Amino acid sequence: MNHTRVLLIALLLAVLATSAVFAGGEEEGASGAPASFNATGFPIVDEPITITALAQRRSRDVPLADLTMFRVLSDLTNVSVEWTEIDEGYSERKSLALASGDLPDMFWGSGLNDSDILGNIESFVPLRGLIDQYGPNITRFMEIEPAAGQIAIAPDGEIYGLPTRLPHRPVAYHTVALNQTWLDNLGLDVPTTTEELADVLVAFRENDANGNGDPDDEIPYSSSTWDRRFDWLRASFGLNANRANSEFVHFQVDEGQITFLPITDEYRTFVQYMRGLYELGVLDPESFTQNEQQWRSKLRNDGSPDFVVGLAAVFTIESMFGPRGPEEYIRIDPMVGPTGLQLFPDNSLQGVIRNRGSITVLNEHPEATLRWFDVHYEDDWSVQMQYGTLDEQLTLLPDGRYDFLPLEDPEMSWDVAKWMFAPANRAAMGVYRDLEARIIPNPTTAVKIADDTINATFTDPSASFPNVFLDQATTDEKAILWTDIESIINQNFATWIAEGGVEAEWDSYVEELYSAGLERYLEIYQTALDNQ
Repeated sequence: MNHTRVLLIALLLAVLATSAVFAGGEEEGASGAPASFNATGFPIVDEPITITALAQRRSRDVPLADLTMFRVLSDLTNVSVEWTEIDEGYSERKSLALASGDLPDMFWGSGLNDSDILGNIESFVPLRGLIDQYGPNITRFMEIEPAAGQIAIAPDGEIYGLPTRLPHRPVAYHTVALNQTWLDNLGLDVPTTTEELADVLVAFRENDANGNGDPDDEIPYSSSTWDRRFDWLRASFGLNANRANSEFVHFQVDEGQITFLPITDEYRTFVQYMRGLYELGVLDPESFTQNEQQWRSKLRNDGSPDFVVGLAAVFTIESMFGPRGPEEYIRIDPMVGPTGLQLFPDNSLQGVIRNRGSITVLNEHPEATLRWFDVHYEDDWSVQMQYGTLDEQLTLLPDGRYDFLPLEDPEMSWDVAKWMFAPANRAAMGVYRDLEARIIPNPTTAVKIADDTINATFTDPSASFPNVFLDQATTDEKAILWTDIESIINQNFATWIAEGGVEAEWDSYVEELYSAGLERYLEIYQTALDNQ
């Protein structure tokens, strides 16, 4: 078939398609959106539509389709969502969808990263124009919180993933919980240095610290895959970084220059210290393999009146140890390290995030989908996305503040409860600072705020690497490099703690990292930092 004939057929098909829309199909408005679409007000569409969504979830999360707020949102907007939520295997399913072109109408919430978008940019609808036309709440949020708007802008100037600001995020993520009852039982003081900490943990192991008559059930220090780097403790060794990103936790910025922590002498000293704890028998050997649910069960020692873990870095004591936790555990300051440093890793960048909502090119209703997302950024809905539904978990007071209704289970923590009533941290939302100030902290959050007020005094945000947005080619290159670099770091770290060998293998380890492309990897990020 010659090119002229192909062109004529294409033009004819285009004319016929246009004629079908106006003659027998759904008439389009001036903007290109169907006539049943309403640019303002509710419902968003006069005739109900269904859009498909791929979303990431964890085992503890209630299915989004079961949440009251999304049923209310569907009734309000006439937009229903056919959810596909995946826990184990989400990354594989996401990658397969992007590679095959078998796309959902939207990716919702957490789960998409820069590489997913920029490496498949033809699969995503640019959002800036849609936001300008149909996203007044998103626009307002990005104007009030310019940092959120800025991080959402891709290198080509477009927005492909919506930004989010989460409420009440701590500057220092960890609360380090130590069992005060065990200290009292053994006549010990709260440790203040890394050396004293080791001594206390050994005492826990050797002296039936919980006093139940079983000298072998104590686990002096336990962690999980949730925090297998032991971030809070390594900061005492001068390894201070932004813990909110799996890559940037290894970056420390000093006068505009990146230090890559896993190749420093301080890192080697920290590994030696952790190896020492392991050899002393005070570090839970399952810290590298148990997931958060398994770890939580161990911390609570479900079914037993006795706690068996002496030390853990948690979000809050109550959320991880249960309602009895605050009766036995206390928050402690970071340890003073071997060079006199006393630091917590900075977490201040974690609350502002990009890529929490994207629309794909297969979506036949991009305007309606953008408006549906825009509802997430209205004040009431932003608060509900984090904590639960108005009149069920929350109440709006006459003065415009939000308060929490009592939980049916008085032993439940709000850190646990919010995941039962809301998508919480994984959702798209826009809780700007003034809106956050109108949320009366629930009891759990109030405790965390009090802890963080103290913990934050030990952080140094200036050392954190910012959340830069690389271009597509550089993102692809960096992603390949990081896969190998991260694997080398994680494998050696776990092996050195469990089996030793860091002293003998250090030089070859550093050489292996450079052979994997570390120099180029750091060059990429140093250039991004210089251009920030």
